Amino acid sequence: MDEIIRAVSKDGFAKISVVTARDAVQRANAIHHCSPTAIAALGRSLCAASMLGDLLKEENGTVTLRINGGGGLGTIVAVSDCDGNVRGMVSNPAFDLPTRPDGKLDVCASRTSAARSSSAVRSRRTCPPISSRVSRSQRPAASVCS
Repeated sequence: MDEIIRAVSKDGFAKISVVTARDAVQRANAIHHCSPTAIAALGRSLCAASMLGDLLKEENGTVTLRINGGGGLGTIVAVSDCDGNVRGMVSNPAFDLPTRPDGKLDVCASRTSAARSSSAVRSRRTCPPISSRVSRSQRPAASVCS
């Protein structure tokens, strides 16, 4: 089960948010049939949108992340509601690159070229049903940050 955990230090100076989104990313992969590089990029975008959406104060608010790096993946779109429920898509889910020399996925190279753009849009309208659910947890500050 996916969840967002938020914590604040005792003095209120530092905040952290942690998201586990394995189920949402696996569901997105089942729907879009992504290559390993594409699902890594989409999964990171879904996590970012979920954390930003969870921070919205408007009850029916949404946040939309649109990333267009000009690379082979095309545009990545991730939408989250105010509870952190998220959905997304990538323009070219079949695009893949060989791994880097250290064996890791080259997500950065797959989404970038000379022209880059990204945007985040906040909206107050009600969005259609979201494909993945996220449960929110609040941890006491003393147990996370001291």
